[in-house]
Amino acid sequence: MIKTSPNATAYRHAKKIGKELYENGVTDAAAIARNVGVKPATVKKWIKIGCWITKDEEGKDVREKMLIAADAALLKAFERFENEPLNKDLQSLNSMFKAFLDRMKPDRKILEYIIKFQADVIEYCMQTGNNTLRKYYQEVLVDFSEFLRKKYV
Repeated sequence: MIKTSPNATAYRHAKKIGKELYENGVTDAAAIARNVGVKPATVKKWIKIGCWITKDEEGKDVREKMLIAADAALLKAFERFENEPLNKDLQSLNSMFKAFLDRMKPDRKILEYIIKFQADVIEYCMQTGNNTLRKYYQEVLVDFSEFLRKKYV
């Protein structure tokens, strides 16, 4: 084990490597601890105190901020466009924002794939006679479908 004094060079290096692992998707504290030579409790403390996030989480946060900013800008543009409907610059701006927001929504093919996958799971449950799993999955499916409908429709 590495000396756990925060001032030790090896400790700081282990923490740096641990953070890089975490940011790149290795989120299991025990796995990180094994890789850098410290206790899992130490890695958990680093994660908590350092507020480490993975690159995937960071990307989601950035996309969420982009959507919020785009929504706000689009609302302003619509408000101005309402007052000046013949303004070509505002027409272009509105078209640009609409296209941006459309790109941020999931493709219809993805939603169709999700629906097909769900139907296949239910069919599998029926063919294997696993009615308990089928009933549970159908309940979850109804909730999930409602979630998607509210989010994307």
